[in-house]
Amino acid sequence: MSEMIPIVLFAMFMAIMSHQHSVYDPINGEYIQKERLFYGIMSVALIMFAGLRTLYNDTSTYMMGYGILTENPEEYQNIDWLKWGQYPAFVFVQGIMIRMGVSTQNFLMLFAIFTIGTNLWFFR
Repeated sequence: MSEMIPIVLFAMFMAIMSHQHSVYDPINGEYIQKERLFYGIMSVALIMFAGLRTLYNDTSTYMMGYGILTENPEEYQNIDWLKWGQYPAFVFVQGIMIRMGVSTQNFLMLFAIFTIGTNLWFFR
């Protein structure tokens, strides 16, 4: 976990800078202008950290699971939603990505863009 300290500190610094450079109207309780540069730098840094990882935490499990999925289209015609456990939609999306020819590293990057992008959008 100590490897994450620099990226967490960097993200916190960028979030503080983004907040400090935003213009807030306390009377109406809303932002007049939200700062986007520091927010964008923080977003790109977190997405790159998550999307380019190869050997952190359970990354190897995701990469191995993505690698063993089949490209067989008949398998997706009669989907048994209980077959894949708790995450059938995740496996279904992986199957679509495999059929499109997405590499393992791009699989991680696309999910990093989606998850980090939506989380930061929500918190902002």
